Amino acid sequence: MRKYRYFLNRNTSGDGFCEAIRGEYFVDKSWLIEFTNNKLSTKEKWICVSKPRRFGKTFALEMLDAYYTKSGNAGELFNGLKIKQSVEFYRHLNKHNVISMNFAKYFENYSPCDGGIGLLSQHLLEDLKKEYADVVEDGMDLSLAFDMIQQEKGEKFIFLIDEWDSIFRYRKGKKKEQEEFLGFSKEELSLLCQDNHKMSVEELTEWYDGYYVEGVGEMYNPKSVTEALGEGVCKDYWSKTGGFTELEEYITMNFEGLRDDIVCFLTGEKIPLNVVGFSNDLENFQDKEEVLTALIHLGYLTYREGFVSIPNKELREEFSSTVKRLNWGIVSKLLNQSKKLLDAAWQLDEEKVAQLLEDVHDGIFCLH
Repeated sequence: MRKYRYFLNRNTSGDGFCEAIRGEYFVDKSWLIEFTNNKLSTKEKWICVSKPRRFGKTFALEMLDAYYTKSGNAGELFNGLKIKQSVEFYRHLNKHNVISMNFAKYFENYSPCDGGIGLLSQHLLEDLKKEYADVVEDGMDLSLAFDMIQQEKGEKFIFLIDEWDSIFRYRKGKKKEQEEFLGFSKEELSLLCQDNHKMSVEELTEWYDGYYVEGVGEMYNPKSVTEALGEGVCKDYWSKTGGFTELEEYITMNFEGLRDDIVCFLTGEKIPLNVVGFSNDLENFQDKEEVLTALIHLGYLTYREGFVSIPNKELREEFSSTVKRLNWGIVSKLLNQSKKLLDAAWQLDEEKVAQLLEDVHDGIFCLH
């Protein structure tokens, strides 16, 4: 019988985590394992992480996969990591059936949505049949297969699902189908900078800080931080994986006041926003508030204590580049005026500052 597995207890499950810990800019997030251990076999076992892209969700799943799966032998991978201090560490180490799947591989390439679901279900059933040939039969209902395995074998499964929201991104406008998501802390950033003298905490803070998690504090975009540390320069790394198209799509929506808010964000302002009631389908918007909330979910904006803003210099560059590309005439003019104003302020040119402030005021007034 072929040993290949699509999802269940893959013998390559520890590869991603192994590569991560060997990396130059690895940050120990292993204490997440104790959190998930405490949720096993409880009513709170369903955990959804809705952080923006590039905030380490895939890394977290690779770590959990390496730790839990029966097919692994990951004890040495965790040497020197925080989780080894937990009294529960060995209780769950490589003791569970793990089903690890990436939804994007199925929903990106198959339309309609049920085509991807059908193939995913077929592959999962094949895995179960190989492992439990005396219980699972060809064509069996998937939920029945799991129920029979639990009753006859007494075994349960841990599901780790990456790109769980891909149906919303790849099936925009398909509301019916949609109905049928961990950054670095300031302390962790400081430790990275101690080992890498090319970048300072202050510079990295200006470029990649601005996100906030209740009970944790300020958070930094880990993808961009590691890119900056590796290249030795702070710049907009966001566009390397996202590009302008997505941001352009949202900020050009024809809702009253949306363009004005973008201008305010670019000048460093914060705007009050009510995010309650957002449907999170990233497609059907009723007003500018829902568009701004979507941009928060995607990581382009940050939300704290009722106010929304551009989180850092990296994203401000992304917004500025997109606005210039769109050729928003007066907005581009205001951006240039803002840069001139900053230069004049540094040079203590009071007369020029006064004139530029007058021009900026008049320009913003014309937008309303």
